[in-house]
Amino acid sequence: MLPLKQRIDAERKPGMFLLTGSASLLALPLIADALVGRVGIVTQHPFSQGELEGRRENWLAQAFEGKLPMRTDLGVDDLWARVLRGGYPQATAQPTLA
Repeated sequence: MLPLKQRIDAERKPGMFLLTGSASLLALPLIADALVGRVGIVTQHPFSQGELEGRRENWLAQAFEGKLPMRTDLGVDDLWARVLRGGYPQATAQPTLA
């Protein structure tokens, strides 16, 4: 992280780097100390199935009304393919493996 810290300190320009990963930088003491005041954390949630299909959905509102909408047009293979692919943008952009 030292090269990042040096570059950021030399040119204080927000958004120069985008670090991704599932580990929390703040949980790693040496890294957290090195990047104090130089990092912003954004939590990225996966896409919903409606977002993946490009349609507007109201699943949450229906769930609070006691109506749990279930898709009945999905076959078992398609359902498992969706579960295994996940909903994060980078994962959904990858080509499907046969």
